[in-house]
Amino acid sequence: MYAVDVEKVTKIYENGTKALEDVSIKIPEGKIYGLLGPNGAGKSTLIAIISAMITKTSGSIKIFDLDNFKEKQNIKSLIGVVPQEIVNEPIFTVYEVLDFFSGMYGVKSKDRKKRIDEILEALHLSEKRNIRARLLSGGMKRRLMFAKALIHKPKLIILDEPTAGVDVELRKNIWEYVENLKKEGVTIIFTTHYLEEAEKLCDLISIIDEGKVIIEDTQEKLQQLFGQTTIYAELETENLKLGKLKISDNIIIDGKKVKIITKEGNESFYIQKLANTGTLSKIKIKKSTLEDIFVKLTNGNNK
Repeated sequence: MYAVDVEKVTKIYENGTKALEDVSIKIPEGKIYGLLGPNGAGKSTLIAIISAMITKTSGSIKIFDLDNFKEKQNIKSLIGVVPQEIVNEPIFTVYEVLDFFSGMYGVKSKDRKKRIDEILEALHLSEKRNIRARLLSGGMKRRLMFAKALIHKPKLIILDEPTAGVDVELRKNIWEYVENLKKEGVTIIFTTHYLEEAEKLCDLISIIDEGKVIIEDTQEKLQQLFGQTTIYAELETENLKLGKLKISDNIIIDGKKVKIITKEGNESFYIQKLANTGTLSKIKIKKSTLEDIFVKLTNGNNK
């Protein structure tokens, strides 16, 4: 059983805008799933449909084997959403906010205090429990957003740009907390514009652009399929034998300097050839990052 099983989902808004077209993704339980794409790619629409906030035009979605249209109320109790925008609570204290949301999500009265204390401690909010939420700093408000989404111990967490605009320390804290949630068996959908986050955290990655899923796979498989390695070498003397290296890869020879761009996995062949010249003095190897692959697959489309 998948935590999330999206099959050929299309969303067309009333004004005729097609936000999603035949989108299919499968998210195993207990995994961190990176949903990546340029602005306007359809990520927010897909998240809103998965979390039953808006309805799809066609296709099917199952959350832990429950139909997200027919069993909307049951599904909402399984999901916690941390939106990108911070929602202010102008009147209530931190504790009162969490008490309200725990009740809304069905946490029993006798269990609420213990659960609120746990979440406040986990997110380093204990000292802020009696402070009005609107008076919190931006970082503390972000922590409160997490607390609200996690108060009912959901099986699926959707994090929409959770580290946007936060400082380095809080970003690392969020990373640590996300990894701990995974250890507890929670499934996480993670959208981000910081692609190093996806490299660090995500087990599976889906790249979406113009409402369509371009690819869905592990980071390792993406590297195998689309990754490149660039070899920068410097020789002690010019070596004309290197001209014979020109097979199908991009090889640039400029006097003593050599640049080779090849598919990931072919590095050893060229390194050996360069070593065999007997004049190799320097070598540097740079492998493509997830960001390089992202730009390649979306044609640099980051509106």
